[in-house]
Amino acid sequence: MDEAHKTGYALMHANYVERRAPEMPNGKIRGLEANARDIAARLRDSIWSRFESLRFHHGLMISVREQQARRLSESSDHNARSNAILTASWRAHYLFDDLVFNAASLFDYLGNAVWFGFHGQNHIKKKWNRTYDASKAPDLEAKLPRGARIHGSATGAVVRSVHDEFVNALYGYRSDLIHHSIDGPDIFSMGFWEDSVTEGSRLLLPRTFLRRLSHVIQSDESAVDRVDMIKGGAVLVERIGNVAIEVMSTLRADLEWDENEPLTILA
Repeated sequence: MDEAHKTGYALMHANYVERRAPEMPNGKIRGLEANARDIAARLRDSIWSRFESLRFHHGLMISVREQQARRLSESSDHNARSNAILTASWRAHYLFDDLVFNAASLFDYLGNAVWFGFHGQNHIKKKWNRTYDASKAPDLEAKLPRGARIHGSATGAVVRSVHDEFVNALYGYRSDLIHHSIDGPDIFSMGFWEDSVTEGSRLLLPRTFLRRLSHVIQSDESAVDRVDMIKGGAVLVERIGNVAIEVMSTLRADLEWDENEPLTILA
């Protein structure tokens, strides 16, 4: 939240305008228009609320596991235990999907913040992929009034690096969920139920997710398709948070924001 708040002020600083002001000694005044202030505030709040949503969904995943463990400990009935395992597995996967969707949304807001900081309020719907495209080549910015600013900047370099190493794979996984098929628990395999007999309170990350992002999770599991969802989800949330902070802090430096600089709001 603190990083998002500071970034919001940096975005305001980047969108200062100069106006005629006869009452001032030099006849001009620099300040922030109300609509630019509101855009910066909305981006600030969108970034931190999306990250809080990640933490919230991960907390719900923990609750699902705890409820499952309690139900299994309270019953020896085969059908009741099977139902507890099935219900918890699906609910945990629903929450993990929501975590992925919110993560992608967070990166889109970060992309919008980069464009707003470098190019102003007419460029706040570019999202993450357009920001990545601009970081690779100057073509997207060439005809803009401020020229190519994302390309060649430290922020652009960070965007390009984390996209290639992490974000692109996350977006690819989300796209599969939206356009192709769900990535739920492997409930139709004998292996799933055999594992559940001895590890009934264990919830595993989706295999398709791991095929794309096992390098990010850095699991110490013996098999790449057997990573605890709670542990893996915690690593994913932490990685997303670190990337978001890196992008925001680099953007603030590129925008030359001074934390002690007062803000002037123009009516």
